[in-house]
Amino acid sequence: MKRNYRKFLIIGVFAFLINTLSIMIGLCQSNTRKAFEAYYLKVGDYPTDMTNVWNPNGTETQGVTHDQNNWYFTTTDHDEGNARLWRIPVSVDLISDVRQAPGHSVIEMLSIQDFVDNHNWHWGDPDHYKYNGVDYICVPITGGPSAIIAVFQSTNLGLNLVAYSSISIGGTIGWCAVTPTGDLVTSLDDAKVLERFEVKWDSLQTFPPKLYLIYKDTHQLLDASGLALNDNTLLHNMQGGEFTPSGELLYISCGAGECWGFGDGIFPTDGIHVFETTTWQEIKRSINPARGESGYFDYRFDNGCTCTPGWGSQTPEGLTIWDLDDGRAPKISGQLHILVNFYNRASACDDGISLQHFGGKIIVDATNGFPPLWTTPFPGTAKRPFNTVKDALSWYPAWDGAQIVIKAWSFHETGTFSSSSRVELVSEGGVSTLGGDGSSLIGVQLFEHPNYQGTSRFFTSDVPDLDLGTINFADVASSVRLYNLSEAQLYDGNNYGGGYLSVTQDIPDLTPLGWNDRVGSLKIIP
Repeated sequence: MKRNYRKFLIIGVFAFLINTLSIMIGLCQSNTRKAFEAYYLKVGDYPTDMTNVWNPNGTETQGVTHDQNNWYFTTTDHDEGNARLWRIPVSVDLISDVRQAPGHSVIEMLSIQDFVDNHNWHWGDPDHYKYNGVDYICVPITGGPSAIIAVFQSTNLGLNLVAYSSISIGGTIGWCAVTPTGDLVTSLDDAKVLERFEVKWDSLQTFPPKLYLIYKDTHQLLDASGLALNDNTLLHNMQGGEFTPSGELLYISCGAGECWGFGDGIFPTDGIHVFETTTWQEIKRSINPARGESGYFDYRFDNGCTCTPGWGSQTPEGLTIWDLDDGRAPKISGQLHILVNFYNRASACDDGISLQHFGGKIIVDATNGFPPLWTTPFPGTAKRPFNTVKDALSWYPAWDGAQIVIKAWSFHETGTFSSSSRVELVSEGGVSTLGGDGSSLIGVQLFEHPNYQGTSRFFTSDVPDLDLGTINFADVASSVRLYNLSEAQLYDGNNYGGGYLSVTQDIPDLTPLGWNDRVGSLKIIP
């Protein structure tokens, strides 16, 4: 059965005794997105204008990606004499001397003779892809006779070059992104279209390894009004890009700097752009206070003259998407992480980098929250949560694809609340009910443990993949409850594949039925 979202979310009475409960509700326009991956709320900056051992003066940090446990940063020297790919464990403070950290690694252009001979000095924004258990880092490189993609392997022993190949795109490239299915996407530096290539990953695991990039198709980018980007509206100086875990969205950064006649120019499109990947239409772009703008998607940089006396400019750089709300990364949280580089051509100022962080969660805490005010930290962040659900929904207001996280407490908030956006409510702590005794609910609730205990997810419509995006509940359920449903069908695989279990009443323990930790998708029968 297709999802049948109501246009507006209407909640009459909240009465939560908080567990961890997710409720998929509301849709403001007809779209096919199911995941909640709208990482627009600024949650912090760290490091800020940092110069250290892996980003010293005379160096420009170009891009960032990650695997399960490590950051990867690309850097280039101003004099074009060298470039590096750094691996830094996520548990290491980025301002520390990372060379002392177990697990760190670095590989340089000067250690690869082919790159030295061809002057492949500009290593752009990379991306990570795991294939057959092997972590690969794809790095777009220019500076030589043609643009290339180099693939590095990350192992316990360090980083090593596996293979590289030229890429037929008709110019230089500064970024690449790998889709969840393994295709590689990139563009020219000034972009109105994206080019997609098939990667023969198997060929990297033969001897000798080879990299084959096969052109697949071209995607025309559309602006927020649905008009095709053209020579007058294209994105200048592309810097970075990455797909969300579901593949439904692509985040892109673009822009350069200009000062005293040096640089590639300043354009109103400089910043972050978010495209949905069905029509390739822009659905969101960042704001920049340096342009006199204000808002919660606050990616700030001044790409004019920022060093006096001398020549310096702040420029957008690469980005990565990584959920770091679990505290693994010192002083860093959020899901979207994007670089700003301070490029200085004189000695008056240091070359530094900042890493800005954004999240998709709007936090509500009745005990420790605040009334909404335009201030920093921004309202709705962990450092300054809202104190009512109504404010969380209406103040910005909540954007399409956001999560509203309700901190552990019991409360009784009355009134009628509406949202014209697709919003997920996530509550945390104790036993959960919604709407008093739950009599107004229609849906199915899956629980992590038997007897309706532990983390849970509540669904009001079919879910083809419980591992999708922020749902993250495949092969987890141990008990199930129905609310005003005749039947729920639980499937062993995603997309309703494999065997299925018909549920017509609450089941406190799925183990005797052979269904513990097996549910991968579900259908709801009203």
